[in-house]
Amino acid sequence: MQDVLSTFSNHQALGTFLNKLDPFYREKNNAGAPVDAMRERLKNLQEFIKYDLALHMEEESTCLNHCLKHACGSDQSAERLGKFPKGCPPKCDHEHTTVCEECEEMNFFFNELTEMVKQIPNRKLSMRNKLKYIQHLEFLKHKLEFYVTHVIRSFIEDGQKDKMVEELVAGKAVLILDFKMKWTSVIRHESAGEFFAKTGTAWHGILVMWMSEDGILRHQYHNHISQDQAEDSHFVLTSVYQFLLKDVIDVLPISEIAVFADSAGCYRGQDFIYGLGHIAKLTEGRVKITDLYIAEAGRGKSILDGHFGRS
Repeated sequence: MQDVLSTFSNHQALGTFLNKLDPFYREKNNAGAPVDAMRERLKNLQEFIKYDLALHMEEESTCLNHCLKHACGSDQSAERLGKFPKGCPPKCDHEHTTVCEECEEMNFFFNELTEMVKQIPNRKLSMRNKLKYIQHLEFLKHKLEFYVTHVIRSFIEDGQKDKMVEELVAGKAVLILDFKMKWTSVIRHESAGEFFAKTGTAWHGILVMWMSEDGILRHQYHNHISQDQAEDSHFVLTSVYQFLLKDVIDVLPISEIAVFADSAGCYRGQDFIYGLGHIAKLTEGRVKITDLYIAEAGRGKSILDGHFGRS
């Protein structure tokens, strides 16, 4: 999954495919110009998807490529590209009269690559191998479509946290969770190897934001330390339970909580999801967990990361 959602992985796979085409088009006169041109287009396409695609998105648009209602509400999109997160716009009910050439570049790119394969003389590439090339192209296109969907889901997801905070009223709270295992208390400065290897003590951070009865947005940080050296859902659940038991019930004016977490493994399994529901029951109805948002892969960064750095 992570490989599919990697821009570098998609770019590398398509670059390898272009390298295979290169010998068929590298003649004395053009010196591989068609393939070189496609390499440049591939570079521009990847940069557009990663950095500019989200800027084109609108909740509702007559442009087919920009309409989030169409992207998220289409039955075809849901079937081909996967389930979209909570908070997506409802199903599209209007006509689309325009298309965006920048957004359509991916289709143009793969169509032209397919034609380039078909135009290779049979004496250089057999029909059987052409079919294999074309099938591989379809696979690479599907991978890139999956990544585009990931970008769209991330764009929708990024707004949910801000929206929940803006709509907070007295009695409701937003809980942000983050798991870290990079704290080395013995040395003052860890080496790069130790940092990226995630050595040290594991700890779990909780940021709670709530609206006080006098209309002021307040927040608190809570840290829990463990000896675990893995992303352990049981440690995370214990951390949340201790927080609710000692720091929320009978202490803070909170009765409903929406939970946000990044894509760490400790938040994505059934243990965490069902355990979170069970924790709410253990509070004897005094705290209700209303929502759970698990971030897209590589997303979900929050102010908690800065808190860890300062702690």
